[in-house]
Amino acid sequence: MKRFVLVILVMLIGKVGLMADDGEEAQNFDDDETAEFGSPADEPHNSPLAKEKSSESETAVTKGGVQSAPSDESSALSGQKAESAQINTEAESADAENKYERKILITASVGTAGFINLKNRYTPYSMQYGYVMTMNPFVNGRLVGELTTDFNSAVIAAVECGAEILIGGNNYVTPFFGSGLGLAAARGVGKYGGGITMSTSGGVYLFRTELYQVNLQGRLLGLLSPVDGKYPFSYSLRIGVQF
Repeated sequence: MKRFVLVILVMLIGKVGLMADDGEEAQNFDDDETAEFGSPADEPHNSPLAKEKSSESETAVTKGGVQSAPSDESSALSGQKAESAQINTEAESADAENKYERKILITASVGTAGFINLKNRYTPYSMQYGYVMTMNPFVNGRLVGELTTDFNSAVIAAVECGAEILIGGNNYVTPFFGSGLGLAAARGVGKYGGGITMSTSGGVYLFRTELYQVNLQGRLLGLLSPVDGKYPFSYSLRIGVQF
């Protein structure tokens, strides 16, 4: 009987020891798991790795702020350059327009000439003097006095207003043609007349946007009243200057 009781006591003591060992292992497992899989909410604030990452993030933000200042300055400089380029472009456009602004120029030309239906003894010459108004890049107005004579027996003297149309070209060579109406007096060998005139001309302007311009033109002028039964004409080839 005593042996039976002793065996039971030994079995109970061994079982209690095993339960205690299992409890310690379970507690150790829970502590290890808790240490390994710590609270996600606490890790960013407590772990050294989280603190290091947070410090790097702050440094990056600070660097980004420092770098943004030169970027803003560069944008401002680019804007100023764009504005300056636009102002220069507008100034150049204004200068180009000013070259064609409405203004009045003096014109003078001279050249060789001839008569039709008007008797003459010597070679005639033609001279012209007057004013040219530049209306726009494509139209000029003219008010001129013209004298074609052989300095002996034949002469046509006219005062005329007209217009010229400029055709394309560029600042160096600009073709044109024009026409006009006026009044004239004519004399042949012993014959006189006068009346209304009509004219047509064509040629080119050289250096049109410069202070001094050169024009080369051919011109035909007719008197609409007869002299000695015929309608006299004069034709001329002239070179002139405008300023």
